Amino acid sequence: MLQWTHEDPRQIGPYGVIGVLGEGGMGRVYLGQDREGNFVAIKRMSPDIKAGGKPSLARFEKELKAAKELSVEFTPAVRGHDLECSDPWIAVDYIKAPTLRQLLEGADETPLPVESVAWLGNSLCHALEALAAKQIIHRDIHPGNILVRAEGALLIDFGLARDTRRPITTPYRPFGTPGFAAPEQMDVAAVQTIAVDVYSFGACLAYAAAKAVPRVNVNWVVERNRSGDPKFTGERSVPAELRRLVYACMRADPLSRPTLEHISKTLNDLAGADSRTSRPHLPPRALGILREFAETPVQEQPEVRQPTLVLGASRTLALDQPLPMGRSDGYVRPAVAHGTLVAAGLGGVVCAFETDTLEPRWRHETKARVESAPAIDGNTIVVATSDHRLNALSATTGHVRWHADLRDTVASAPTISEGIVIHGDSGGQIAARTIGTGALLWTFETRHIVHAAPVAHSGRIFVGSWNRFMYAFDLGSGDMAWIYPSEGAIHASAAVARDTVYFGSGDQRLHAVAAEDGSPKWSFATGGAVNFRPVVRDRTVYFASTDGCLYAVDAESGKRIWRTLAGGAITSSPVLIGDRVYVGGVGQVNAVCATDGSDRSVYKIGDSPVVELADNPAADAPQMIMGAADGTLLVVDLDRFVPAST
Repeated sequence: MLQWTHEDPRQIGPYGVIGVLGEGGMGRVYLGQDREGNFVAIKRMSPDIKAGGKPSLARFEKELKAAKELSVEFTPAVRGHDLECSDPWIAVDYIKAPTLRQLLEGADETPLPVESVAWLGNSLCHALEALAAKQIIHRDIHPGNILVRAEGALLIDFGLARDTRRPITTPYRPFGTPGFAAPEQMDVAAVQTIAVDVYSFGACLAYAAAKAVPRVNVNWVVERNRSGDPKFTGERSVPAELRRLVYACMRADPLSRPTLEHISKTLNDLAGADSRTSRPHLPPRALGILREFAETPVQEQPEVRQPTLVLGASRTLALDQPLPMGRSDGYVRPAVAHGTLVAAGLGGVVCAFETDTLEPRWRHETKARVESAPAIDGNTIVVATSDHRLNALSATTGHVRWHADLRDTVASAPTISEGIVIHGDSGGQIAARTIGTGALLWTFETRHIVHAAPVAHSGRIFVGSWNRFMYAFDLGSGDMAWIYPSEGAIHASAAVARDTVYFGSGDQRLHAVAAEDGSPKWSFATGGAVNFRPVVRDRTVYFASTDGCLYAVDAESGKRIWRTLAGGAITSSPVLIGDRVYVGGVGQVNAVCATDGSDRSVYKIGDSPVVELADNPAADAPQMIMGAADGTLLVVDLDRFVPAST
C-alpha cells in the first residue's frame, strides 16, 4: 500500500477507508471495508480531475457502466458508487491478486513460459469476448490493468471504455497506453472496434512471454520493421510459438487482425488443454506470488500524526519567526537562485528576500493564486497565476515587467534558460517565450496535463506529461529530439546529469534514458508511484516514492545502494544538503545519511505538510528553506536545529 496522507479521507460513502492501494490519472484508489467486514477497492476522483467538468464526470460514468456490464467472471463486481457527491467514487470488490506487471516483477522479472502465456491469454480472450457481446471496447488493456488469479485473468480500470452503440459526444483526443494502444486510437477519423483491444491483447502476450514492450515513435505509433512487424524493447525476443499470433494481433490494419475465436483456438492448442477447466499453467514462482497476495492479511494503516511545533531554547531550535511574507490561504513554494530567495503562495503573494541576510526585499500581491514555484534568472522572476497569466517581475523591485495571457492555467513551474522561459499548462501545451518581452517562440501539444517543471540542459529541454511520455526538445527551435514512453503519468521534473536523464513515473519506476537519443539505460521498480523529482550527486541518484521509502541507486547501473522508510508520508521531493538527504512530511522533515540511508532523524516543524524544500547556498552554514501547505515559509539553520527524534 501507499503512504496515507492528511488529505486522504477516513470514510467514503458507507465504507471506512483502511489504506491507499494506488493512484492513477483519475485519482487515488483506496482499500475500504463495509459494516459486514467485506473489503472493496474505491476509486475516488481527484479534485484536479473533477475540475475538468462534464467530460471528466462522463468518463467516470462510462467506467461505471462498462464495469457493470461485464460478468464478475471477468472483472471485479461493482458494490457501490456516488457520482453526484463532491468527490465522486466507485467501489468494486477488492481482489487480493497481482497485476500481470507485478507478477513478472515479483518473479525476478522472468517472463512466463509459453503454455502459461497461452493459458492466461485464453482467459483474457474470454473476457474480451464478453465485452464484444456487449459492444464495449476497453481501450486501455496493458499489464497494469490485468489481474492474475488461479482461476484466470480479470480486467480492471474501465476509465477509457466505450460503448460502440453510442455516438461520440466529446472532442476526440488520443487515448490509451503508449505501445499498447492501437494505431487507430491516435487517428481522429478512424473507426474503433474490438480490434483495438485485440491489438493491445497482442502486446500483452509479448510482455508476458518476453517482458517486451513495443517501441513507439514521436507520433505515438509503434515502430515496425520492413516486414511490417512491430519492434520491441528488451533483451528477449518473443518466443517463436507465439510470434505469429502476436504479430497478427498487432497488425496496423485493424481489419486484418485475427478474430477472438481464432485467437482462443490458437492459444488453446498452445496451452495443451481447455483453459476454462484445466488447472493453472503457471510456474511455481508465479503460483507462489499468487499465494503471497492471497494470504497477506489486510492491515489498517496508522493514523497520520499531526505533530506540533517544537519551541524551546534558541540554542536548540534555530528557527526564528516565519519569514514575513504573511500567511497565505494555501501552499507556499520557495526558489533560490542568483542571490535571491523568492516564495510564492496560493494566496497570490510573492515575496523576495536577500539570501545571505534573509532581509525582506519586496512583497508583490497578484490578482490571482500563484499555483507553482517561481523561476529566477538574473534580474527577472517569472510566476504563473490562476487567471491564465505568466508574469515577469523585477527581482530588484518586484515591479511587473510584462505579462502574457495564456490559453489555460500553467500547471508546471516555469523554467528559464538562455533567455527563454518554458512552461507547461493543464491543457497539455508546452510553450517557450522570450524572457525580455514574453513573446511566444514555439509550442508543442502533449494532449494531457504538463505538471512537471521543464529541465534545461545543454541546449535542450526535458519535460514529462501525464500522457506518460518524456520529451526532449531543442531549446531555441522547439524541434523534438526524441520521445520516450513510460507506463504511467509523469508528475515531477527530471534530473539530468552527464549524459543521462533520470525521471520518475506513475508506473512505480525511476527511469534512466540517454540524454542524446532517449534510448533506455535502465529502470528501477519501487512499491509506489515515483511522483517526486530525483536528485543526482556523483554516481548516485536519490529519489522518493509514494510507498513511503527513500532510495539511493547507482547512476550508471540502476542497482540499489540502499532503501529506507522515510518515517511517514512523503510530501516533497528530496534535497541533498551536506551529507544528508532531506524529504518533507506532514508536520516534519525527515533526514537520513546519504551514504547508506542510516541515522534517520525527524525534525518537527509544525502541523502542516512540507511541500517544497530548498538549499540556501548563500548561507554561511547549512541552511534549509521550507514551504508549507498552510502558507508558511520557514528557514532552518541545520547546524543548530536539533531533531526531535531519531
